[in-house]
Amino acid sequence: MGRLFWDAAKGRDYPVLLGVVMLTAILIIICNILADLAYGWLDPQVKYE
Repeated sequence: MGRLFWDAAKGRDYPVLLGVVMLTAILIIICNILADLAYGWLDPQVKYE
């Protein structure tokens, strides 16, 4: 992914750059949601209201 991003940046391939950035953002959001759910599951004192 890093090499793809770097080569696209050097070649000014904007659709590839936007795709890599969007995929990275989506993966970060999914990981944050999973971490929040795991934290709520492991610690019963946490309540999401």
